[in-house]
Amino acid sequence: MMKKSVMVATLATTLSICMAAQPAKNNPQAKQVPAKTQTVTGYVSDANCGRNVSSDCNKQCFARGAAPVLVVDGTRDVLKTKNGDELKKYPGAHVQVSGVRSGDELTVQKVTPLK
Repeated sequence: MMKKSVMVATLATTLSICMAAQPAKNNPQAKQVPAKTQTVTGYVSDANCGRNVSSDCNKQCFARGAAPVLVVDGTRDVLKTKNGDELKKYPGAHVQVSGVRSGDELTVQKVTPLK
């Protein structure tokens, strides 16, 4: 009986420590790390063409409502964009984009065309 009481007490203590260590998901006072702005260089394409960058095709696809994407230099990753309307001004162009990246999505803050 004593062993059972010690086990229950140990389990209860362990659970309370684990619960206290987890940040509250709905707690507005919990520390949130601000998203970090980064600069990504690549070519402007559209969601239909993806890695097949062609200024003529990209213009047509933008006119039909396709979303702009960025084909990243080096890795050739295709990043979906939020606030990407500025990219539509540069179909097929080599650009530098400042924004916040989360996985395969880039929230565009600034677009600079490159030569």
